[in-house]
Amino acid sequence: MEKHWSKPESRHAQLKLAEKVTLLVHGEEGLESAHRTTEALFGNQPEALAKMSTNEIEVVFKSAPSTSLLLEPGTSVLTMALKAGCFADERDARRIIEAGGFYINLARVNNPDLILIPGAHILSNGLTVARVGKKNYYLIKWLM
Repeated sequence: MEKHWSKPESRHAQLKLAEKVTLLVHGEEGLESAHRTTEALFGNQPEALAKMSTNEIEVVFKSAPSTSLLLEPGTSVLTMALKAGCFADERDARRIIEAGGFYINLARVNNPDLILIPGAHILSNGLTVARVGKKNYYLIKWLM
């Protein structure tokens, strides 16, 4: 409680309580999964998604539209976004991507003609998490 009273904005007590409850309900593995998920969603670290398992990503983004795409050589960000249903038409897609409103695996992408690179735009588990704006997520499963 001393940490909490000295710096209440850090929410130390709430974090400790959440950690203990998660450990009690879900066990050590559940707590580690919660830490990875929290780091990925709120830590602003794109590489944190790569640490998550396929199952964890699918559970976190279960309400997001999901699609399977065949990775073809030379696939661009624009092509992927249109095939995944992120945008209604190419004009809107280009405008939003160039304005900085499109993210791949939590990293902003400004170039619609950028070619997708496995490892950077496609996670090692064969998934890509795309986001339009602040809250519109799309899960892409790559067939290779």
